[in-house]
Amino acid sequence: MTIKIAQAGTASRKSRRHQKNRLLILEAAKGVFSRRGFEKTTMADVAQAAEMATGTLYLYFSGKEELFYALMEKGMNRLIQDLRAVVKEEKAWDKRLRLFIQKPFEFFEENRDFYKIYLRELPFCNAGERRQSMQRCFQGHLEYVDMLEECLKKGLGFRSSAKYPIREAALMIRGAVDFMILESMLEESSRPLTEKVDFMVEVFKQGLIKAVKKNKITK
Repeated sequence: MTIKIAQAGTASRKSRRHQKNRLLILEAAKGVFSRRGFEKTTMADVAQAAEMATGTLYLYFSGKEELFYALMEKGMNRLIQDLRAVVKEEKAWDKRLRLFIQKPFEFFEENRDFYKIYLRELPFCNAGERRQSMQRCFQGHLEYVDMLEECLKKGLGFRSSAKYPIREAALMIRGAVDFMILESMLEESSRPLTEKVDFMVEVFKQGLIKAVKKNKITK
């Protein structure tokens, strides 16, 4: 029994160390990709930034392509987890709507390197790599839309057979948020996107309220 407990403790420590090192490598890779670009970055560059031996990196990632995918997935997962946590604490649908717009903008402002890497470097990946990366990020987008759809459905009482489907409204909101981020990136604007939250919330809030009323008329 004592031996089994000791073995379990050792395995747990190894697992924690492995996860810690993996996160350290990802953070180092984000900085290197942002500075040097995907094509010019080597595993040796990332190893130097992470203060590890190059051979050690290959115990965690097969190459810089896998590092790139993992970085994209990590960023999207973090946004979804943060959003899920704050939305759970809010009850009013309009305040939840604000969070679905505000949180991605805050995430963008705090993680411009993440978006810079994705928008600038993805075209340099081959077709298979682009497809894999897009599929992973698209899964995160779908989770966002699913959560938003559920929030609006409960808060506004949309019916599945309504003239104005709530799923389409959720997709429109997601699309608007993404386009605002893209525009800010392309223009390299220094103006915080969070300044535009009030306007976007009001536009979608009023539009959704009108859609609910029309749905009731056509019931």
